[in-house]
Order: sequence, then structure tokens, then C-alpha cells
Amino acid sequence: MINDCALTMGLLIVGCYAEGSIEPVSIPLPSSRCVRKKRPDKVAVCQTACAHFISAISLAIYTATLSNHLNQTVPRNIDAVATSMGLPASSLVALAAAIRGSGSFDAVPGLTGNIRQAVTEPYRNAFVQAARTVFFVSLAFSGSALILSFFTTNNDASTADYVAAGMHGKAEEKQMKHAKEAEQLNGESSPSG
Repeated sequence: MINDCALTMGLLIVGCYAEGSIEPVSIPLPSSRCVRKKRPDKVAVCQTACAHFISAISLAIYTATLSNHLNQTVPRNIDAVATSMGLPASSLVALAAAIRGSGSFDAVPGLTGNIRQAVTEPYRNAFVQAARTVFFVSLAFSGSALILSFFTTNNDASTADYVAAGMHGKAEEKQMKHAKEAEQLNGESSPSG
């Protein structure tokens, strides 16, 4: 199941489509959300900032979880294979760093092409095990969001005094109209050169 290319591509296509259809709705939503007439622009900015803040925190948690679990799963999966093929035990740390991309394979003493090829599949297994843990951690965020979504309000008759991100009211429109008329009058009354 780990090397099932069709399943992987199917999940990637569905996941990217789902993310692409949700992102245009979720990013601008706070700025066009129905809020009370009092300072809707500041409320929208605060909602957008909170969404980005939560995203940054979750990304940091996912990255730290993946890194910590790779520190456990990589040695557990590749050490036995590498040492059984003749790699010295003193080279295992350098091999783990090289296979994770933070080191060079040339810096691993005693590494041969056969050993490098043999540890590729165990590394994939180690990465899948670590990624599985990240998925379970992501359920905490998505589960919380799902539960909180049941507490959002609907726009019905009780929210009639709400506006969808109105930036000005009728009084401001009148002021803008008078200012524009005054500007036109001043332009017409000024002598042409």
C-alpha cells in the first residue's frame, strides 16, 4: 500500500482539488463576513489575522511533529538494513542525516551504492510512519474546527442589522456626493488658462 502510485495520485488530485475549492472561500471570507455596522473593517482584519495565526501555529506543530518522528522512525527502519550490509555502526548517524537531506552521502564512511539503494525503501516506510502521526495530529485541528462550525450563526431575520462588510453608510455617501459636486463647481468656476 505504501508504493501504490495510483492511490497516491488519486488522493493528491482529490486533496488539491478540495484545497483549491475551499481556499478562495476561506481566505476572503473574514473580510466579507456579515458583521455589525460598527467598525466592520477592523473586525474583518482581526478575523483574517486570527485565521493566519492559527495556520502558522498548526504548520509549526506539523513540522515539529514530522521532524521528531523522523528522528525515531529513520534509525528504526534503516539501521538494521545498513549494518547487515556491512556499514559500520559509527556511520549510521551520518547516513540518517544524508538520507533526510541534511547531509551528504559522500560524507558517510563505508557507504556503497548497494547500501544506499537498499536503505531507500526502508526510508520510505519510515517517512510514511512519521507522516501518519502528523495526520493524526491534524485531526485535532480539523476536529476542533468542525465542532466550532456548529456554533456559528446563520443570517436570518434576527441579524437584519448586519451588513456584509459595509465600509460606509448613507451619511458618508451624502458627504462624498456633496464633496464631488463642490469639486465640480470649483472646477467650472476656475478660469481656464
